[in-house]
Amino acid sequence: MVLAKVDSATSLFSAQQKNQTMKTPSQTFTAIDELLQCSLKHMHSEEFKKFIEFLGRFPDYAYFNRMLVYLQNPEVTLFGSHTFWQSNFNRKVKDDAKPYIVLVPFGPVGLVFDIMDTEGHVSPEDLLNEITNGGPFSVKGSFTEGQLEVVINKAYQWGIEVIYVPANYFLAGNVTTLKNGKIRIGLNKNLGPAENFATLLHELGHLFAGHLGGMQLTRKKEQQKQQDQQNQQNEKKKTGKERVSIFYHFLSKDAREIEAETISWLICRRFGIGTKSAEYLSHYNLSEKVLQEISRELMIRAADMIFQLFCKDVFRLNRKTEKEIKEPDRHPFDLFF
Repeated sequence: MVLAKVDSATSLFSAQQKNQTMKTPSQTFTAIDELLQCSLKHMHSEEFKKFIEFLGRFPDYAYFNRMLVYLQNPEVTLFGSHTFWQSNFNRKVKDDAKPYIVLVPFGPVGLVFDIMDTEGHVSPEDLLNEITNGGPFSVKGSFTEGQLEVVINKAYQWGIEVIYVPANYFLAGNVTTLKNGKIRIGLNKNLGPAENFATLLHELGHLFAGHLGGMQLTRKKEQQKQQDQQNQQNEKKKTGKERVSIFYHFLSKDAREIEAETISWLICRRFGIGTKSAEYLSHYNLSEKVLQEISRELMIRAADMIFQLFCKDVFRLNRKTEKEIKEPDRHPFDLFF
C-alpha cells in the first residue's frame, strides 16, 4: 500500500462517521470522489516528494542488478553497499549480515546488504517509519486481535483461507486462487490487527469486485454437534445467504487497485478507522481513462456484501460496547435496539 503522509486523508474519518451506516448511493459517490481528489493532491504532496527523494539517494542500480537481488531474496527491503550505508546514513553492516551479489562495472561482482541487516543510532524499522510517516500501512483507529479473528473465521466459513506470512516492509498482503480452486489471503505477520484488517478488506475487495475472475462461494456446512448445527442456523438467519456469485470484472491494474482500496476505505470508514488510502491511490494512474473503467456502484455493492458477510457482527458488538460505556444507566434490553 503506500508511502506518504495521512494528514489530509484523516479529515475523511471524523469521529462523527464512526457510528454511521452506509449512506445513500449519491452521498457515497460524493465521498468516493473526494477520496480520489485527495489522492490526486498527494501525487504532489511534500511528504510524497520527501519519500521519492529518499529513494533517489540510493545507488542507481541497473534493472538487471535489481533482478539479481530479487532472485536471491524477494523480501529484501532496500539495499546498498557497505560504503553506501556508512556514508549516507551512518549505519554499519552487521557482521552476520547476508550479502547479495550484484554485477559492477570493470569488475566481477559487488556485494550489497538489506537495510534490515544494518545498525545505527535507530533501528531499521524506526528509520523506515520515520521516512514513511509511521509506516506505509499505518492506520488511525483501533481494532483488536479478537475482532480480526472473528472476521478471519467468517472468511473461513466461506472457503477463504487467511494466513500470516513473513513479508517485505512495503508489502501488506495478497490474494491468490490456488490450483484446487480455493482462495488464500496472505497478511503481513509484522503488522498490527488494525493494519491487517484494512489489508484483509483490500484483498477481499479484489475478490468480490471480480478481479480474480468469476466464481461462486459456498458457505461450509458444519455437521458436528447439535450446538454447532444451531449456531449455523443462527448464522444463516443473520446473512440469509448460503451462496454468493461473483462475476468477472476485467480492468487494468490501476483500476483494480483503485476499486479494491476504495472498498477497503468504505468499510474502514464505518469502523472509524483512517487509512492511507489517498496516498496509496496516488501511486496509480488516476487519469480520466482509468477512472472511467471503475464502477462506483460495484464498489458500493462489494463493500456492502463484505460488510454483511464478514464484519457485521464485529460492528454490532462495537456499537453495543460504546452504548454501554456512554449510557450505563439505560435498561440492558435497550442496547439491542
